[in-house]
Amino acid sequence: MLKDMAMFWMVAMWVFVIVEVISPNLVSLWFAVGSVAALIAANYSFKIQWQMVIFLIVSLILLSLLRPIYIKYIKVKNIKTNVDALIGEEGFVTADINNVEGKGLVKVKGQIWSARSQDEEIISSGAKIKILKIEGVKLIVKAV
Repeated sequence: MLKDMAMFWMVAMWVFVIVEVISPNLVSLWFAVGSVAALIAANYSFKIQWQMVIFLIVSLILLSLLRPIYIKYIKVKNIKTNVDALIGEEGFVTADINNVEGKGLVKVKGQIWSARSQDEEIISSGAKIKILKIEGVKLIVKAV
């Protein structure tokens, strides 16, 4: 029975680690640490009830104390943008747009963006452009 519980906690730990890797919200990690604590308790022949209590206490204490610190200081905040609002806007070429060379920059609403021309034409620096669409991180533009 002792080896069965040790194996159970080992499997539980790996399941929590895998879930954390798949969904990095820093929740499952604390349960993985709780599983390690319960595994240690199982190796010292603690009864199953105590192993469960140790698992829950360690997991919940770590979750309640450390996750808020992670969210406040470590987690990168996502800045949501609506780049689709740029479609139809006009701007100026700041570095010649040349699709063959993979070069080109435009300035739109005070921001510099990588750009490509729609019809493979070279658009010179200083030219006025209109944004037609967005492909990946590049604006697809045409000269106005």
